[in-house]
Amino acid sequence: MVVMARLSRPERPDLVFEEEDLPYEEEIMRNQFSVKCWLRYIEFKQGAPKPRLNQLYERALKLLPCSYKLWYRYLKARRAQVKHRCVTDPAYEDVNNCHERAFVFMHKMPRLWLDYCQFLMDQGRVTHTRRTFDRALRALPITQHSRIWPLYLRFLRSHPLPETAVRGYRRFLKLSPESAEEYIEYLKSSDRLDEAAQRLATVVNDERFVSKAGKSNYQLWHELCDLISQNPDKVQSLNVDAIIRGGLTRFTDQLGKLWCSLADYYIRSGHFEKARDVYEEAIRTVMTVRDFTQVFDSYAQFEESMIAAKMETASELGREEEDDVDLELRLARFEQLISRRPLLLNSVLLRQNPHHVHEWHKRVALHQGRPREIINTYTEAVQTVDPFKATGKPHTLWVAFAKFYEDNGQLDDARVILEKATKVSFKQVDDLASVWCECGELELRHENYDQALRLLRKATALPARRAEYFDGSEPVQNRVYKSLKVWSMLADLEESLGTFQSTKAVYDRILDLRIATPQIVINYAMFLEEHKYFEESFKAYERGISLFKWPNVSDIWSTYLTKFIARYGGRKLERARDLFEQALDGCPPKYAKSEGGQMVLGGRGASQAQPLISNPTPCFVLPQRCTCCTRSWKKSGAWRGTPWQCMSVPPGLWSPRSSTTCSTSTSSGRLRSTGSPTPAASIRRPLRCCLTSTPGRCACGSLTWSASSGRSTAPGPYTASARRSATPGRPGPSGKRGRTLRSGMATRTPSGRCCGSAAACRPHTTHRSTSWPRRCSRCRAAPRALCPTWPPGRAVWMT
Repeated sequence: MVVMARLSRPERPDLVFEEEDLPYEEEIMRNQFSVKCWLRYIEFKQGAPKPRLNQLYERALKLLPCSYKLWYRYLKARRAQVKHRCVTDPAYEDVNNCHERAFVFMHKMPRLWLDYCQFLMDQGRVTHTRRTFDRALRALPITQHSRIWPLYLRFLRSHPLPETAVRGYRRFLKLSPESAEEYIEYLKSSDRLDEAAQRLATVVNDERFVSKAGKSNYQLWHELCDLISQNPDKVQSLNVDAIIRGGLTRFTDQLGKLWCSLADYYIRSGHFEKARDVYEEAIRTVMTVRDFTQVFDSYAQFEESMIAAKMETASELGREEEDDVDLELRLARFEQLISRRPLLLNSVLLRQNPHHVHEWHKRVALHQGRPREIINTYTEAVQTVDPFKATGKPHTLWVAFAKFYEDNGQLDDARVILEKATKVSFKQVDDLASVWCECGELELRHENYDQALRLLRKATALPARRAEYFDGSEPVQNRVYKSLKVWSMLADLEESLGTFQSTKAVYDRILDLRIATPQIVINYAMFLEEHKYFEESFKAYERGISLFKWPNVSDIWSTYLTKFIARYGGRKLERARDLFEQALDGCPPKYAKSEGGQMVLGGRGASQAQPLISNPTPCFVLPQRCTCCTRSWKKSGAWRGTPWQCMSVPPGLWSPRSSTTCSTSTSSGRLRSTGSPTPAASIRRPLRCCLTSTPGRCACGSLTWSASSGRSTAPGPYTASARRSATPGRPGPSGKRGRTLRSGMATRTPSGRCCGSAAACRPHTTHRSTSWPRRCSRCRAAPRALCPTWPPGRAVWMT
């Protein structure tokens, strides 16, 4: 049962409560200044009628007027009570008064101000709301204004009151200047473009400004240009031309858009001629193809729109003579603009790099058929291009300039141009050399042969101050005398127009300067050969060989050896052998051919050529001289397959006592030893010493004859007596003093001498070539020592 009671307090005779409220009332009586006690009591009475709940809040706030928790819950409950009522209901006014009473104590609480302002905004009371916002800003410290302004600005934008909003934004920007973009956007939306342009110009000029939207300074510039160029009638307080031109100097990488914005401003303002001047200025100043394309396309579109507007006006109002003339003028202007595009684009590229030679040539080609413009272009080109900064070959401009005069029959002017070109300080010697060659070509084309020779001789003359070809510190005029291009042309002219002595002097000078190439050396030698100076040609080969190393010298050696063999055949075998040995000295394996290796086998060259022969046999090619008579071997029969014969013995004579011969293979040209019976004489031809009935050693130098067994054996190691007998003037194994033999520059004594009878021939007597070796070609051991790397019983020597 609910018991109703009335307090006996005289100050609240109308206060009633139920029986369930007694514990809470008693607790409050004991702790009437405890917020928790009041909050528990209020929580318990949440289901009570609204007047009673409000009465409980009022009791609590009377005792605790500075409690933020009580005021926040009370005001929230009062706003919820009138939420679904009409804004004209008197209850709204009661709630407003309650908020006003709360701000007597809670004026520093931004949350209560925000709730109250939002409550007023819902009521639609604009003036009261604006004043409340102002009161909140005045009451709160400035550090908490940032919580009020977002709601305040939203309130200002929600009503069509631009003046009020502008004033509010101006106050807000004093607190937060970085929010200028938001204000600018509002000004654009409210069609206050003049102030928007001013604010945007201020932002653009402020280098410390940081956009909240992440826009760059150029993007803000672009927005400003679009704003002032597209609304020339609404933006009156700014100098549009000065602003955009200031952007042109600041943002050089986006000139195309800025120029188009400036021209668009004049077009929208109705100043068409001024807009055309802006386009022309832009085309003459832009530095990139992208900017040029943007400006040119906009310019062409402007001209097309002007023609279309004129034709539409003429069709509506009727054509007159003046309209036709104006239309024709506009059409001609448009056609001229289109025809100028390649030349204008070329100008842009030359502004990027005025030292680009190829672009100057393209510019000359664009002026085809207009001589005056071509001459002016060439003149400007040679004056502008710096040879040290040029992209391409700068001498081609001078050559083409002279060629233009030559094609038009002005030879004197062409010579003057080329003469000036020879005095230009080019970066590369080759450029100046090309100019001198062109001077000679010019004279040759007009059959002035003597003048061509004089010019090239002048170009190759020694300067007063000589310099190395690659010495960049010296001018090219002091280095051109070493240019192979000029010397090659001079050599060709001397061969065609000069004498033998003058041509030979030119080639000798090329070799002296050490600028020859293998082809130059070969040409020189062929030239001498054509004039029957064979030894001189061989000297030219030798000089060329001294200038180069492998593999560059390969062609010279190949031609030299071929020509030498073709000239002398087998008449100068010793010299040929020396040439082949010299060629193989230091020759890389891939350049050593098998044919060359076979020719130099034997004697001193055997050790060098042996690794180059496939499937080597234990026999060498015949020695250079007879081991007995010291005479050169005589060639008998063909080059391949036929051995060399001693000059003192008839061909085919051989020892009847021995059934073993040294033979040659008619198919491979390589000598080999065999122990089989002697074949027919028509196939193999045996060899024999000219002074002994039975040679002590096979003529090939690989085997030692044995008289008792009638077979060949490998030479054994040298004995002390053999070494003593090998010394010049010392007696040999037979007791007789050996004969001193002379071959070339060396004088040696054979290791032994046959006594004249076959029975006296020692089995291990070794007959060597008269050209006594100095060191082994493999192990480099001292003379008369066996090579440890060679097969047993064989010593291979190298002079």
